[in-house]
Amino acid sequence: HLAQDNPGSLNPHPSVPDKYKNNPYYWKEKKEVQNWNSRYEVINYCMGLPGLNLNHPEVKNEIFNFLDDLVRCGVGGFRFDAAKHIFDQNELPNGTANMSLNKDFWVELRNAARKIKPNVFFIGEVLNKQIPSIGPYAPGFDSLWDFATEDILAASVGSGSTASLLKTLKRNVDGLTKYDDFVPSYLLSNHDMDRSISVILSKCGVNATDGLGISPEDPIETVQAKKLALTRAKTAASLYHTLPGLPWVYYGEEIGITGIRYANNDISRRDSMIWTKDRKLSPKWQNKNQMVREQNKFTPSVEEQSSDPNSLLNHYRNLSALRASSEAIRKGKYKASTWPGYGGAAMMAFFRELEKADGTKETVFVVHSTSDIQETRAVPANVTATLLWSSVPGKTASEEKLTSIVLEPGESAVFNVIEL
Repeated sequence: HLAQDNPGSLNPHPSVPDKYKNNPYYWKEKKEVQNWNSRYEVINYCMGLPGLNLNHPEVKNEIFNFLDDLVRCGVGGFRFDAAKHIFDQNELPNGTANMSLNKDFWVELRNAARKIKPNVFFIGEVLNKQIPSIGPYAPGFDSLWDFATEDILAASVGSGSTASLLKTLKRNVDGLTKYDDFVPSYLLSNHDMDRSISVILSKCGVNATDGLGISPEDPIETVQAKKLALTRAKTAASLYHTLPGLPWVYYGEEIGITGIRYANNDISRRDSMIWTKDRKLSPKWQNKNQMVREQNKFTPSVEEQSSDPNSLLNHYRNLSALRASSEAIRKGKYKASTWPGYGGAAMMAFFRELEKADGTKETVFVVHSTSDIQETRAVPANVTATLLWSSVPGKTASEEKLTSIVLEPGESAVFNVIEL
């Protein structure tokens, strides 16, 4: 869509050239969406702004030209919203291969951009919970968000129901890493979803929006539940940061900002970042009637969490340090664990294997404990394993050769491994 001539109007802005503005075939119907559950209305009508008819070849060419201008100005990448709705089955004749039209559009668009900037980055939103519906768009993008994994990760870890999680993660990873010149992108939530911390707090049986911080008035049961929620939030973060692909952090997730859909609106999911303890740098821009009352009142600020080695924020920083230091975590392929005792709900494990240019192979073994007790597992006799990284503060990399792996409740760890 484009800018309007006046607030509330569905007519294009005067700066739009007349040859486009006056051609009715370039535009969607001048009707506002009334029923947001109607895909036909959402695709064919306007959303408060004049909508372009992307099925018109001249409109498409203008988009290509605009993208070309942006790339030449130095733009390095693009995030494309609603990528599956460029050509929708509800706006085309029955039997039209809209999937092929969509894929061809994005392939053509990226090819045009790559002629100007070979390493331009395209990431797309295909909002679907099924990998077979996301994957076919891969040829037109460098990455797509894996909403199938997002749909289960925080909820499964938050509830402690992880018995089948590893198997599901492998299926999703296999479904998106089979495409050439493509990496999946992972997230726990975004601006259109209940925040992952709210999901986890709710699964742990406490208020979904107050925050992870402990109040002096909290009964012991609530204190214990919040501590459990923090541990599980760290585990969820560790999981998606160690899968093959790109982890994306929705602002505030790294400090545990909460938010849910409220009053039939998404505004509450988009609360302000909490930078300081006094919250003077966190303006409340939202209409208070659209926000859950006292949401995030117990969420610790960046300032407070920075000095706490056990905070969620420092856990995210620790994960970033892992990814910066380990090429195998950033680029290695996913391989299911073959070690006895590491495939269950309590100890979820997998390998990341990287074939290097010199013909050598770097392998790391990733282990996530979802247990509430200390867990110990043996290292196979034909393997040398040394600690590369741990989520436990103060537990650092070591060259000590291990005969067993011991993890504390909720701990995640990565080990360098060499088969003898």
